[in-house]
Amino acid sequence: MLGAPNDSDGVLSAVSVSRCEAAITEYGRAAGSVVLPTGGFGPHFNTTKVAHGVYVIRSLTARGIPSEDILEPVLSSNTIEDASMCAEVVQELDAAEVVVCTSDFHVQRALILFQRALGERELRVVGARAAMSADERAAAERHEAEVLRVLRADGSG
Repeated sequence: MLGAPNDSDGVLSAVSVSRCEAAITEYGRAAGSVVLPTGGFGPHFNTTKVAHGVYVIRSLTARGIPSEDILEPVLSSNTIEDASMCAEVVQELDAAEVVVCTSDFHVQRALILFQRALGERELRVVGARAAMSADERAAAERHEAEVLRVLRADGSG
């Protein structure tokens, strides 16, 4: 489950909550699955002294996922780090399938980066729709379009 912003008190944003909900749904679909939260620290998503992934774990356990089915969070600070650091954990677990839970507007970028990091491993990217204003959604979509343009221009996507 990819991280998203939290506020200065550690309260998860609507984007992060929607990703948690997607992770809970996906967790319930496959017996024996585990959840790997991502998110450490960064000026654009978490400036507290507690890793974002810790706030996510609290949210997931409060919503019914047993703590023993949640792995230690990957302390990444962006999607590139999410993919590379998660790939290391996936390799250690020898996971048959990987499901990445992110936002609907972020699916394409996550897919490109995780395909590159995971190689031939079975991968599915799930996009949750967060409650956000039209202006916030438009800004997120513009940002994603620009990042995808850069990824594709440098030949990595």
